[in-house]
Amino acid sequence: MSHPSLDSALVCARWLLAALVIGTGPTTHSIGSSAVGRDDIRAEASGRVSRFEAGDPMHTRRIEAYAERYGIEPRLSRQIYEAAREERVSPALAFGLVRVESGFDPSAVSPRGSIGLTQIKPDTARELAPHVRSSDLFRPGLNLRLGFRYLHSLLERFDQDVTVALTAYNRGPSHVEDQLERGRSPGTAFARKVLRNVEPGSLATL
Repeated sequence: MSHPSLDSALVCARWLLAALVIGTGPTTHSIGSSAVGRDDIRAEASGRVSRFEAGDPMHTRRIEAYAERYGIEPRLSRQIYEAAREERVSPALAFGLVRVESGFDPSAVSPRGSIGLTQIKPDTARELAPHVRSSDLFRPGLNLRLGFRYLHSLLERFDQDVTVALTAYNRGPSHVEDQLERGRSPGTAFARKVLRNVEPGSLATL
């Protein structure tokens, strides 16, 4: 014969256990004072850096070292570093690219209409983010993400050949493919200029 109060206690205990296992509140996992949502968890699973990893002392030291090396504000150094890691581009390569393309000036505009820190063209940006406007590309965070995303796509397209990918970033992938098919050099002056800023062995570091 069951006891009503004991049965109620068992039901409550089972309910609490189920709540702990599957969760009954918003889909966030608290870590300290911050929270990670479902989209962030998916990003981590796909290999992208989390905001917590970016706050790791090792990454903080790297961010500070890049700021000192290039004479830029720590905030901009962090934006470049985190955007590079989020888009799976070597931070060393990312800093070299931004230095050559814009001299770390988020308001830079080229005669050909390339914009911002990574000097990405609006048409290219819209291929990656269809609703982006030209004026949006002056926002450092967005510009960096799109520029590095484009560079990552070129690295994949050209089998991780950094020199060829950088040349395609500068001169256009169709031009580079055409020159390679003809057995010609597509020209590597831009790539060499970027890579002069990159320490040997640092390209493999994310």
